[in-house]
Amino acid sequence: MSEIPFGYKIIPSVSWAYLSSLLMLALYFKFNRFWSMRNLDLLLIILLVPGLLMVSEGSNRQQRILIESKFDSSATINPEKATDDSIDSAENSAVTGQDVTPADNPRKALSDQGPGSVENSVDEESFDASKSKLAANSNEADSKQRAASVDDRTSDRQTTAEVDERFLQAQRLERNGYIFLFCIAGFFAIRMLTDPMMVRRPMLEPNLSFGGLTFMGVSLLLFLIINVMTSQPTQDDLSGAQAAIDLIERRATDEPASERLKHGPGYGLLYLLPTISTFVADDQPITTKVDSVQETRFVTTAKVMAIMCQLAIVLGIFYIGYMHFDNARMGVGIAALYLMLPYTAEMTGRVIHVLPAALLIWAVACYRRPWLSGTFVGLATGVFYYPLFLLPLWLSFYWIRGRGRFLAGVVTMIAALAFSLLFVSVDFSDYLSKLAEMFGVWTPRMDGLQGIWALGWDSVYRLPILAGFVVLSVAFAIWPAQKNLGTLICCSSALMAVVQFWHGYGGGLLMGWYLPLALLAIFRPNLDDRIALTVLAKSWLERKRFNDENKLRPAA
Repeated sequence: MSEIPFGYKIIPSVSWAYLSSLLMLALYFKFNRFWSMRNLDLLLIILLVPGLLMVSEGSNRQQRILIESKFDSSATINPEKATDDSIDSAENSAVTGQDVTPADNPRKALSDQGPGSVENSVDEESFDASKSKLAANSNEADSKQRAASVDDRTSDRQTTAEVDERFLQAQRLERNGYIFLFCIAGFFAIRMLTDPMMVRRPMLEPNLSFGGLTFMGVSLLLFLIINVMTSQPTQDDLSGAQAAIDLIERRATDEPASERLKHGPGYGLLYLLPTISTFVADDQPITTKVDSVQETRFVTTAKVMAIMCQLAIVLGIFYIGYMHFDNARMGVGIAALYLMLPYTAEMTGRVIHVLPAALLIWAVACYRRPWLSGTFVGLATGVFYYPLFLLPLWLSFYWIRGRGRFLAGVVTMIAALAFSLLFVSVDFSDYLSKLAEMFGVWTPRMDGLQGIWALGWDSVYRLPILAGFVVLSVAFAIWPAQKNLGTLICCSSALMAVVQFWHGYGGGLLMGWYLPLALLAIFRPNLDDRIALTVLAKSWLERKRFNDENKLRPAA
């Protein structure tokens, strides 16, 4: 009976994908307006699921094959532990196919009986006959053993070929999953870029009441938090813990630069945090026991950060719906939809996925406070580098009013993060290398990449994609000419979606960087009146200048 209230098990990711997709259709699909844009957007969100599952299953299959191969190869005999007698005995038994005893060797049997014995009077003919018979038996056994060895080697080659074929099939599955995710991310980017052109935006609320959405959202959030708290990291997840310990204690390491930069530019310490695997395909993750006190602290830190980031995303979405969309029910509905996504369940415990999303959501939520919004954008830029390309868009939004305050927040936060690197650097040269890593000051890397670029795509194709991305980022400084809150959300989401195409370390899987913003853009009302000139208050300097001008005016 004790298993009934406490026997909760994590739902497999494939089952959760089916259940959550049906639930999203039930709650958000407008059955009375079948061809509405809302329904097409909902189907686009659901189409992210197959690619995510293919990537997850392909990666898990490769990991299982590698573990099985390692287990098989560890069962070999160590020849250094064998004695000379045992090796000779093994060789003789391998040749004759039976144990070698003194009676099997006529010459040795005769000598063992000692001289002067009557039984030792054996003529040379009988001895030669016995020798010939033994030689014939040995040759026959040797030929059988060679034939058996050839069969074993053929079987081993067939087994190796089967393992290689299984591994290649798993790689092809993962590669197709990435291609599928790229296609959907491209559709999302196009959808976000065309969203500012849609003037008519009818109010299409969820099919559930405010109370029902709130209850469902809170329940889903609690389940996700419990999954993070009860899950344990894998051995691969803990691989960066020792490097993080050395970084904090300012110890020099012999780790090559290519290994240290395998996650790309950004704040290196956060990349070393363990990832907490919650949902996997088919079976539970292979966990490991955490023995070190430092590793336990890193695991706890990763869990707390992941939970706090998820809370920040949910509360930020609700705050935007309530304060900026003037619709609390819509805010709760968007937050509940985000919690239903299979991606959210799969990547709940990965700080790299959820922290940028939380920072960008709150940058939008605080857009009426340019300094605070700039602080969040600057933190996201310093931590993960890629939001750096959002600066032309956001500066052009605040250009008429608030650009100074926004830029001050960005610079202040980036300077604070750069200064903090002094406390984890061995010397000044090490500090400069970490600073270059933080801002990605190097030529685009062509080797040591991950994701689709390690599964057959030539990394040279990243260069034209990167060039087009930079052009798009700069173009947002002048297009659209007049930016409002809606264009700020849509264009930020589109730019983060395009990042996936040239991100060399798992691009395509980082859907959290654009999905929350895309959900806000899909459900948003008309926000043409939310421009910086009308919603932002004057700064202290502008108010002082205005008061001074009034004082200098002659009295009427």
